[in-house]
Amino acid sequence: MKINLERLKNNLIELGWFGFDGNPDKEIPAGDNGITRLPYSTDYLKAEDYVRELMEKAGLKVWKDPAGNLFGKLSGKSEKGEMIVIGSHIDTVINGGLFDGSLGVMAAVESLRVLKENNYQNNHDLIAAVFTGEEGVKYPGYLGSRAFIGDKFSDKEIKELADTGVGEKELKESAVNTEKIKNYLELHIEQGQVLKEKAKNIGIVEGIVGISRYKALVTGKPNHAGTTPMDMRDDALLKASKVILEINRIVKELNGDHGRMVGTVGQLNLKPGAVNVIPGGTEFSIELRDMEKENIDKAIKSIENLEVKGLEIEEQFHEGGVYLDKKVQKEIAGAAEALNYDYLKMLSGAGHDASPMARVTSAGMVFVPSKDGISHSPEEWTDWQDVEKGANLILETVKKLDNKN
Repeated sequence: MKINLERLKNNLIELGWFGFDGNPDKEIPAGDNGITRLPYSTDYLKAEDYVRELMEKAGLKVWKDPAGNLFGKLSGKSEKGEMIVIGSHIDTVINGGLFDGSLGVMAAVESLRVLKENNYQNNHDLIAAVFTGEEGVKYPGYLGSRAFIGDKFSDKEIKELADTGVGEKELKESAVNTEKIKNYLELHIEQGQVLKEKAKNIGIVEGIVGISRYKALVTGKPNHAGTTPMDMRDDALLKASKVILEINRIVKELNGDHGRMVGTVGQLNLKPGAVNVIPGGTEFSIELRDMEKENIDKAIKSIENLEVKGLEIEEQFHEGGVYLDKKVQKEIAGAAEALNYDYLKMLSGAGHDASPMARVTSAGMVFVPSKDGISHSPEEWTDWQDVEKGANLILETVKKLDNKN
């Protein structure tokens, strides 16, 4: 029993046209200005309707919850009501690519369609899920999957949803009995270069790293750029530059101790920001990612202890890392070996719907290679043979998990 690659390919391409900003005469909606499909937008709702049609053609029972999540169910024989959820998202970043999230959704629908076509008698309810708002562009990240598991939303997050028609009531009404979720599976592009460099077809995800974001401010003394001698300046940008270089060094050193940490300064703002004024203040972002908060805290402590006068750091956001279920990883590995696929066990440096889902159920995740490691870009690409392998692995793993009590 295998997935139909031609059908899966065509479905992915058709989905990609919703929100594509480029030449409509191209064979594939890739390149140009990419795909922009924000949650609750017109293009998003059209894309969702398209997925609904595919689910209905596959013979699934289809419904949408108050938060905007879309589901298609292949009912199982068991009367316990336990479910295996296979899903991802179809919202994109601005000027995103064809595969991010969408591959996982289309593979889920295709897998259930193949099972239905082959008269597979599933024990558990098998559910293909389209979780809304994973990307966190404009609205809270992991919006749909968090609502699904009954996560609590802050007042600030609920206010951000004011223009959607989705409020606290709708979010609460979307929660399911998480004790009924037996497993969660997600297929996703790697969004990195590790699989290509290691010449592996498949990545089996062991964990999804935690993310901490900080606001850093270095204060100096603004002054006239023409009349202040170089040795009499208190330049906030020069001091901030030292901090930024040290962040790179500190993160690399900590990597040598324990494995995989990354650090990024992605935003920089000078005050007053005039061409003829020495910067009196430099504000910048610091983002650190690691499986363990302890390691992130160690890095921040080292940064705070730098001998830089006027440095202040404030934490803005933290989401803890999650380890995925080892038993599910074992089932994925067994399915990969049966299919003769080379695989690598690895961490995910990006967040996914599997992250909130792993807090309430036994979750597993499969990666397929990304060309040149590019994602969140119009140039995002995954070869079709890798798409086929990933989808077949999801199909086989679903069968293995379904046959477990």
